[in-house]
Amino acid sequence: MMIPPHIESPTVEDQRLRWTLSFASGYLKLGMVREAARELESLETSDRCRSDVIDLRIQVMLIRRHWRLAQKLARAAMRMFPGMLEFYRHAATASEARGDLAEAKRIWCSAPSLFHQSGYFHYKIAGYEALLGNSDRAQEHIALALRLDPAIEEDLGKINLGFSK
Repeated sequence: MMIPPHIESPTVEDQRLRWTLSFASGYLKLGMVREAARELESLETSDRCRSDVIDLRIQVMLIRRHWRLAQKLARAAMRMFPGMLEFYRHAATASEARGDLAEAKRIWCSAPSLFHQSGYFHYKIAGYEALLGNSDRAQEHIALALRLDPAIEEDLGKINLGFSK
């Protein structure tokens, strides 16, 4: 089979990177954190700044409960890749785990406005508002979340607002 001249075959390095990321992701799904970290550490320095690699590295840090390191890397990734919601979620998760709910909420609110139009965004803000004792604001965000994504109703039990299915 002949490859058209405008399409290049993946290089050996590209294939190796894909396999490494696949293995690391698979290990994480199986709860094999040490093996996932080892795969990520085997990557070339030039590949460690890729968004998919950083995402997996932060996931490893979160699982290992390295909250400060995860938050620091996630914040850097937010600046490098502002259109990727995962990094805002990771930074907020680390802040929440450290007990700084107000900071977690600030991180979510700093996400690009495109994400503010999702039900998930308002669901997360509602949770922070509820935990911060702002039940009226939490209910406003829940109402908006349900309007944007009615399927969120299934998750309302996770936010203590008296809502249920």
